[in-house]
Amino acid sequence: MLCQVTVSNNPQDISSPDVFTHHPPRYTDSFLLFIKAVMLFGRVTDFNVRRNLRAPTVTKDPFFLEGFDVLDRLVCHDFHGSLPQMYKNDYGLTDVSGGITLDTDLYMVHIIPQA
Repeated sequence: MLCQVTVSNNPQDISSPDVFTHHPPRYTDSFLLFIKAVMLFGRVTDFNVRRNLRAPTVTKDPFFLEGFDVLDRLVCHDFHGSLPQMYKNDYGLTDVSGGITLDTDLYMVHIIPQA
């Protein structure tokens, strides 16, 4: 007889307003957090492209552009601050018998917001 396990659908999707700050415990792992970090990096890239901040003749100070403070707070404080405790202080390095393993997804979750 085949044992069937039913897991309800993830209550969160990409369009959820709190997708970067709410991480449902049953549906959160280092890979999902990595996807969220990449999406967050995409928002920063979109902000830079839309404001044309890389143009050599532009002398705009990004700190005073509309939307910068909200995006900065989301990247620098809200995302990392909302990580579940088991992922917040774990940077992906784990001691195991025979050496150290690296969870590259979790490592990138902590590195991407610094970029």
